[in-house]
Amino acid sequence: MITLISLSIFIIIFIIENFSFGMSSSSVVLSCLFILVCSFAVCFDILRGKTTRPYSRPLILGYFWRVALLFLDLYGRSIIGLPGSGADSEGFYASTVRTAHGFMSGYGGSFVKIFGFIAKYIGTDRLRLQYISMLFSIIAIVFLIKSLDRFLLGYRKKRLAVFLICLLPNYAILSSIYLRESLISMCASVSVYCFIVWMQEKMSISFILACAFSLLGTMFHSGVIGLAVGYAVILFLYDRHQNTYRLSFRNIFMTALVVLLFVFIYTNYSELFFSYFMRADSIEDIASGVGEGGSTYAQYVGNSSSILNMAIYTVPRLVYFLFSPFPWQWRGLSDIIAVVFNSLFYIITYINMFKYLKRKTPENRAIVIALMIVALCVAFIYGWGVSNTGTAVRHRDKMIALYTILWCCTSNGKRRTGRYI
Repeated sequence: MITLISLSIFIIIFIIENFSFGMSSSSVVLSCLFILVCSFAVCFDILRGKTTRPYSRPLILGYFWRVALLFLDLYGRSIIGLPGSGADSEGFYASTVRTAHGFMSGYGGSFVKIFGFIAKYIGTDRLRLQYISMLFSIIAIVFLIKSLDRFLLGYRKKRLAVFLICLLPNYAILSSIYLRESLISMCASVSVYCFIVWMQEKMSISFILACAFSLLGTMFHSGVIGLAVGYAVILFLYDRHQNTYRLSFRNIFMTALVVLLFVFIYTNYSELFFSYFMRADSIEDIASGVGEGGSTYAQYVGNSSSILNMAIYTVPRLVYFLFSPFPWQWRGLSDIIAVVFNSLFYIITYINMFKYLKRKTPENRAIVIALMIVALCVAFIYGWGVSNTGTAVRHRDKMIALYTILWCCTSNGKRRTGRYI
């Protein structure tokens, strides 16, 4: 609440500054003061919040870790260049400025339109815009915590999971530089939380909200629709009243309604929600992997020129999307760092998932299996849409909240204390 009040006050100050001196005359000193005051407010809210207080240490560390990376990205490039910062982030910012000044920009999609609208009123100083973008990743982590707290899991395990998502370098970097990843990961995290609520409390509104936030995420990248696809699969297979997986007329009917709604949205609003796929002439354009830079792995995973090819290459696509770069792809220290601080997390999570399925009476079985199916649906869509290691790393981290929940639920360890909301 204090954070929201602080943000509101400074937005009013920025608007006054903007209309007095012009959006291009934004004060960096005022932006630094904005971040300083908001940082105190964020820490206060974390320490006082019922949901966040038990995880205050990793949350505060994660917050300041992101702030430090933000300043390093903007003012420390002569010292070190952050992975992922460069062409895309500079293009997004340049397009944001053009949009704020009333010029059309085809680069960056909805992210640029939203931040261009914000910049029109609060100024184009990159520091304040990038900080606001970073805050969305903190919201994503808070909803991850809300999701974890719905499971009867040991507090230490949940706290370790929060430490992971707060401090994993790759996700922190992507959250801090001027990219749309923070907004997408927030939409995904909220969507997964609503889906978990639906499975536990049987409220249809929660399922609708889960699909709505997935659809909201597609405004920034079409691949996020994989969440909604996964939810539709669970709606088809899962009997909420019996807490088991079986087909029923009701499930088929509800799934048919969801499919009809999807067809309606795709037919009438495809440019808004599925612009990436609309720009491709065919699925071969999406999955060919031609011309995707030095880190492309298209030569290992084939293309989708036929149904047979898709059947043959789906598993390699999933493996490369989820776990690359592999040793034969390493080009230097940056690829090794990507393995240690990114790929390894997903490898361990999938190993835990397979071990979990072998247990005789695993806890939270129905809902964890549902989350596994959702994760595989997302991986299938992104796997066929990506043929580049760097892009794969960025896209799988969009779903890091989902994978952190799966890691926490499937890793070995005795249950201690937990609560069900």
